[in-house]
Amino acid sequence: DFPGIDPAIPQKLAERGIKNSKHLFESALSRKQRAELAEESGINPKDLLELVRLSDLSRVYGVGPVFARLLYDAGIESVETIARDESSQLFDKLAEAYLAAGNDRVDFKERDIAFCIQMARRLPVAIVNRL
Repeated sequence: DFPGIDPAIPQKLAERGIKNSKHLFESALSRKQRAELAEESGINPKDLLELVRLSDLSRVYGVGPVFARLLYDAGIESVETIARDESSQLFDKLAEAYLAAGNDRVDFKERDIAFCIQMARRLPVAIVNRL
């Protein structure tokens, strides 16, 4: 359900038994796992990495597919990145990306971003060999 993902990709993953972002995330944590999955499924490795990163972002409590896409488009590619950020800086990045996406006002507050950071700090770093 992540915006901007080619609909053929989830279909190819489903053919391999991967039917949700949690399962994808658990199946593609390492570079080796991603390379094997990309080859087996015929998915471009860069597209697969993007989807894994979006899945990582969606592990944060309160982050759904649309907000994960916003985070990703603002340059936030992992739970680890969220956890290291400060709420005011992250809010500014997200607000800029949100408005650049054609929205006429920002529908979230800095306190929402602070909560997101708190939740991210509770999660383990999971993606290894990110490239």
